[in-house]
Amino acid sequence: MSNHPNRNWRSRWSICLETLTATHKNGWVFKFSPMLECIKHPPLLRDELLGLPRLVHQAEDLVREALEASKR
Repeated sequence: MSNHPNRNWRSRWSICLETLTATHKNGWVFKFSPMLECIKHPPLLRDELLGLPRLVHQAEDLVREALEASKR
């Protein structure tokens, strides 16, 4: 079986619980608060914009998991 391109998507992110930010290796940075905001992004290309909902979902999942793990 060949590797699926999204198999290791978690390794593309770094999470900071102190600032509640999720940073993707391609330059996207999302800050979580009562309202999600994108505080940094790479130059915008059409194909990257089409994948943005997936990036937001991944960032949200990872921050939530990190917060839950820190409470244990």
